[in-house]
Amino acid sequence: MKNLIFVILIILIVFSLSAEERYYYKVDKQIKIDGEIKEILEAEYKKGKENFIELKIFDKSKKEEYLIQVAPIWFIENPFMKGEKISVWGSLVKDDKNERRMIAREIKRERMEGIMILRDKRGFPMWRGMERHHKDRM
Repeated sequence: MKNLIFVILIILIVFSLSAEERYYYKVDKQIKIDGEIKEILEAEYKKGKENFIELKIFDKSKKEEYLIQVAPIWFIENPFMKGEKISVWGSLVKDDKNERRMIAREIKRERMEGIMILRDKRGFPMWRGMERHHKDRM
């Protein structure tokens, strides 16, 4: 009986983990795309955590659309604009829906100077550890 309960618990844990969409930055899958923002979205990545900004970008040279995971909403100081031209360096990841998805590491915006650094060279988020401080200010 104990073995049966243990097996059921393991199965439930595996299914609950696989139900969440999780994407990890892969340094060996980095590419650069240049495109125009077609749509600005808000997406939930973890229950209880703040939503992320996602951008749908069309790269004319590759003739492909990408869904870009940018950062938590509170981390972005200057809002993105539909039609804005940007260059994105990041990691390609696979998803269940067969969409071209990327986790952004750096974004260069045509209408702004400088580069927006979102992750370090190993792919770790720049906002790591800041969530607690952000919630304290609210």
